[in-house]
Amino acid sequence: MDDAELSEFFANHWRTVKANCNKDLEEGDRFKLEEVQSWQDLRTIVLEGRGDLGSVPHQIDRLKPTLVHYNQFLEFSEKEMGTGFSTAFVWGLLGVILQVAAEDPRTLEKIPKMMKRLGNKIEEFNTYCRNADSVTKLMREGCFDMLTQLVEFTTALIKSIRDNTSPGSSEQWSQLEKQFTSTEHDVNETLVRLEKLTLVNSTGVAGTIASHKNTTAHVSRCFILPPTKAPRFFNRTDVFDKIDSALERNSTGTSLRSVALHGLGGIGKSAIASRYVDKKIEDNDYDAIFWVQAEKTASLRQSFTDIALRLKLDGAEPQKHEENKDLVQDWFQTSTSRWLVVYDNVELAEILMPYWPGSSHGKAIITSRNHTLAFQPASSGIEILSWDPKTGSEFLFFLLKQAIGRDIQEEGISALELSTRLNGHALGISHMAGMIQDSDWSITEFMKAYRKNPRSAHTRDLGDSSDSEDVDDSEQMSDLEAIWHFSFTTLKKDHPTSVKILGVAAFLMPDNIPQAIFEFPEGSEKIKGFKFCEDGIKYVETFTFTSMD
Repeated sequence: MDDAELSEFFANHWRTVKANCNKDLEEGDRFKLEEVQSWQDLRTIVLEGRGDLGSVPHQIDRLKPTLVHYNQFLEFSEKEMGTGFSTAFVWGLLGVILQVAAEDPRTLEKIPKMMKRLGNKIEEFNTYCRNADSVTKLMREGCFDMLTQLVEFTTALIKSIRDNTSPGSSEQWSQLEKQFTSTEHDVNETLVRLEKLTLVNSTGVAGTIASHKNTTAHVSRCFILPPTKAPRFFNRTDVFDKIDSALERNSTGTSLRSVALHGLGGIGKSAIASRYVDKKIEDNDYDAIFWVQAEKTASLRQSFTDIALRLKLDGAEPQKHEENKDLVQDWFQTSTSRWLVVYDNVELAEILMPYWPGSSHGKAIITSRNHTLAFQPASSGIEILSWDPKTGSEFLFFLLKQAIGRDIQEEGISALELSTRLNGHALGISHMAGMIQDSDWSITEFMKAYRKNPRSAHTRDLGDSSDSEDVDDSEQMSDLEAIWHFSFTTLKKDHPTSVKILGVAAFLMPDNIPQAIFEFPEGSEKIKGFKFCEDGIKYVETFTFTSMD
């Protein structure tokens, strides 16, 4: 397609995009759109408060430098898209969305931040173009893609707010943040594609997008590590090479590289990621590494606040989680540091996406039971499998060390049997090793006890059969289910107070639970079922079965 044909394509497609967007706007917003047709109109009507806004909210006033980048981008668009190409529609949409944002305090907090983050991407493109020897077809196509993405997202944002009966509600913003994250990802992909194609075609661009960003100060060493470590790491070092390959594959330093470690719960994904991080610190491969607890939105928010505070980013404060998230996202985009972020125990992509780096560089690792994350948002995936029976038995020997019976041959046979029953599952084997050590049994003695009561260890807890006439006592658990049934039944019988602590831990989160919440000052209100916390001996005995720092 030559230049003339490309210009005609832009013109035709642009008319379609504008027509579709116009259909989604209310009549009043279409009227406001006609009022703002240029950068000058936006400054006069919106930024100087001469329109319906009156006084300009400070959140919008602070957007002026960002809107300068928008102006430079739109000037480039009008010049390079072809004769007669107009960006007046874009200016109209920007005017409408800023006025919509000012109508509600909740939208006023969110929308300017979205515009600023998109403005950062636009600034990257502008800088790239300024440093190019000439405007190429690739640059024109990239510009048009970004223009279309900007217009379609802004229209969707306006429509969503207008259609919603309660603007600013958490449910509404959950959907809007998904749309924004998707748009930011698409814009980033456009920049990355432009960079890669430029390098392949050797068009003589004077630099790269990454090398010409407005960057923040370089961080020499900044690490936020997992709250708990796996003290005895066994095997799995082959996975490190796979992670290295995934994070370095086709990497030019101008695209975010990411990999998802996925597999069954308790298989060792977090332990692998934790040991990998330790190795990278030892090898000095990164300037900054951040371990993010990603199971819930609350833990993600707190982790990003911790990162903002550790990096000492301007404006970071302990309770301003949304602002801190934006500060960290900006840092991901603009820092020249070599950084890696690990999102541990991710459950759903929807929860993760607002915290996923909107960056054209850097590295990210996900650990999750959800294999779909290997396709989106991660760029690749590695499945972590159970060990084969032999390796699992070697792991059991590795854990027990001195607690192995005298008959090594018999112990080896029993270890292999146990590993086979547990399907080589790391957490299952580790848990059984703990039970063997606590009981002062050999592996062989433990297996004799384990075999004696298969109904208790391998069938479901059916409760009172009188409540159900169709109970099948032969219904079998999986081997892994048997581990938990066997473990919790024993714990409940022998250490009922530990079960209460376990319940609290499961409700809160398994990491970083302050011990102080179980310590009741004299005269304070007592909680039913936790009287044992007042008894020093029982208190210590209870916490024997938990990990404490």
